[in-house]
Amino acid sequence: MKISGAIVMLLVSLIAMPLIVVSAMGSEAPLLVRDMDQNGVDAPSGRLLLRMPAADSHNDTPLDGEPAAEAGPPAEPSDDSTASGVSEAEFFGESVSGRMVFILDVSASMMAADAGVGEDYDGNVIANMTRLDAVKYETVQMLLQFNESDAFDFVLQAGAEPGSYPATPGNMPQISPLTDVWQGQLVQADDAMVAQAIAYVQGLTTWWGTPTYVALQRACADYGNELDKIVFLTDGEPYPATISAGPHVQKILEDFPGWFAPLAANGCELCCFQIGSNWAAGSFLQEFAAQNGASYVHIGN
Repeated sequence: MKISGAIVMLLVSLIAMPLIVVSAMGSEAPLLVRDMDQNGVDAPSGRLLLRMPAADSHNDTPLDGEPAAEAGPPAEPSDDSTASGVSEAEFFGESVSGRMVFILDVSASMMAADAGVGEDYDGNVIANMTRLDAVKYETVQMLLQFNESDAFDFVLQAGAEPGSYPATPGNMPQISPLTDVWQGQLVQADDAMVAQAIAYVQGLTTWWGTPTYVALQRACADYGNELDKIVFLTDGEPYPATISAGPHVQKILEDFPGWFAPLAANGCELCCFQIGSNWAAGSFLQEFAAQNGASYVHIGN
């Protein structure tokens, strides 16, 4: 086959053309990875990533070469809270609204001062807040954002089964009650109940034990299957390690999915918060959240 001289010259110029690739490692200048002096050998340039947009199920390509219709101006972003006239409250940055139960850890370790910088109720900056003070402050701010379409209650996670701690004459730790609740039922977030809840939260104290199994069981069993959200905040691994039902962590992972299933079927969400720097707490809570399709948030230094 006869090839014209112009085509030959074009092929030669293409072979000699350097290949320019932008490194995936983020270098600003393009990286020359092949030229004629390298005999066509590619130089390493880091991992190259190809990102492709999702396929569009609608083919908008005009037929017969017709120009595409001019697109209109982009739609303004919608703000559901503005449209409905009601904004959602937040708890450590997570939206909370509807019918909610909050499981709050008030075990003795919540007095550790590793929750980071925060404020007190008067707006004074505190360099190293205790875990409990950080939770109290955030909970009060959340309560002030509630509206009357919200309903809520608190389950306190602390205490231990009889015999879980050895008796120490003259220094017996406070281990009862084995979990506690504020109202024992959901209450509407009207002004009067919000004021009562704020006073309750501000007066919270700690006691020994982290009875996670019982606290989770109460939250799932005592409020019906119409909950919108369960918020679970803890700073420690379930304790004691063994309870009457068996190994504490193992029994939670075995039994909770069954407790939560009827609520999840109705759209209930589970949000998990770890406060503080307890490694075991983080390990447990991340596994628990992943198992049950929950969000996980870590708070503190």
